[in-house]
Amino acid sequence: MVQDVEALEGGIEAFHRAVLQRAGGVWFDFEQLVREVYCEVVRPGDRVLDVGANNGDHTFQVAPCVGARGKVIAVEAAPDLAAKLRRQLATHYPAFANIVTIIAAGAYDRATTASFFQVPGHGGLNSLKDRPNVGFEKVEGTVELVRLDDVVELAGEPISFVKMDIEGAELFAMRGAVRLLDAFKPVVVFEFDVISARAFDYDAADLLEFLRPMGYRVYDFFGVEMERAENFERSQVWNYIAFPEGSPLKGRVLDRLRKYMLDTFGVDVPTVR
Repeated sequence: MVQDVEALEGGIEAFHRAVLQRAGGVWFDFEQLVREVYCEVVRPGDRVLDVGANNGDHTFQVAPCVGARGKVIAVEAAPDLAAKLRRQLATHYPAFANIVTIIAAGAYDRATTASFFQVPGHGGLNSLKDRPNVGFEKVEGTVELVRLDDVVELAGEPISFVKMDIEGAELFAMRGAVRLLDAFKPVVVFEFDVISARAFDYDAADLLEFLRPMGYRVYDFFGVEMERAENFERSQVWNYIAFPEGSPLKGRVLDRLRKYMLDTFGVDVPTVR
């Protein structure tokens, strides 16, 4: 898909609203789209990072993609969720015992301890910051933080895919993964929203300034390149894909996503040329 959202009056906001209108006014489940990405990218023998593994939905679904020779490294800061992942692995997924590794810590740009705000009943909203856009009760505790570069061996099979969903801390986790991003150039799916980023004292410009020198370009799930910080600020979605520049995976992944949205939801994503 070759798209120039600036050709639309209203830019990316208008483009996303056009897609939303075609979807009937309700966004489809973006977690399904994440699965489509790693099903296209990951091959047997690869290694995968699931950063912010939560309940393990992606951890255990990507494991068959890497196969018996591959590895899935699940990183989860919340102690109760990390313990749940271990129970699931032992009880429901014993065949993955040699594939899945669970790290009970948060991913950051340095190894330390930090405050952690858990949201009872809404584990997907747990964060290292007390964000103003989360209106539920929070319980403050302390967690260990690690650098991904310190827990992932650079020797061995490639890391082909990274998923980051850590409620605002994504840029810090990336900064702690410079060596592995440079060595393996994995496809990275991550979340970004303006309010959560602001709680961590960074913005979309900082995100792009980190990724571009690393050789990455960022796209939304509809194939629009997020070339400027203003695009993130006006975006109506929160999931993005960072592809290494020149990677043949970009076209394959975006084509697969477009086909999936058409076949599953009947939504033909408009193309702005």
